[in-house]
Amino acid sequence: MKKVAIVALLAVGGFALASSLNVPWFVDPAPAGAGLNSPNIVAVIALHNNLDEDVTCWIDYYAADGTYLNYTDKDGNGPYPAWELTDREYVWSPDYYTFVIAANSTVSFRPVAYDPGGSCVLEPQASDADPNGQESDAGVVIPNRPMYGSADLEGVLPNWKQTNKKNGACVVGWEGAATDIQGRYGEYAAGTVGFYLLPPGA
Repeated sequence: MKKVAIVALLAVGGFALASSLNVPWFVDPAPAGAGLNSPNIVAVIALHNNLDEDVTCWIDYYAADGTYLNYTDKDGNGPYPAWELTDREYVWSPDYYTFVIAANSTVSFRPVAYDPGGSCVLEPQASDADPNGQESDAGVVIPNRPMYGSADLEGVLPNWKQTNKKNGACVVGWEGAATDIQGRYGEYAAGTVGFYLLPPGA
């Protein structure tokens, strides 16, 4: 029995384990630069790297009905044309959904809005910075929820109108232990604030 346990341990040790955090639901309809007194809800996701080394993460978004929202069109071409036409191309990695959290650092980002704050010093986000913005240079580059031109997906997805909403769920993943990254989700509007620890994923 002991020999079997040792063999199993060695087998597991040869693989990189993937871990994740889930944001079960977010709502982020406020415009960029809305600030703390926004009449609309502002959502902010924060992630902390507990390691002494950088961690590469990926993020997957889902619509309310469970539709997976990726950065390619229905034919597998990417990024999705609706994103290609924006001024945000510079934030995407070659895979369009990965980002890096520096060693021992914390990044926060809005899941829908491009919202560079006054701390941004890198171009081009520094030119777009607003004192009420919620994203740093590190947070601005985290991919947002894809919002397709819904009409493009009519007849392709069963609930195609869900793809253009400013809400949904997301999963942040990385290769490593579940304790490598921790996070919290917060949302606020004028007179209302709520923050929650993120549950671990699969």
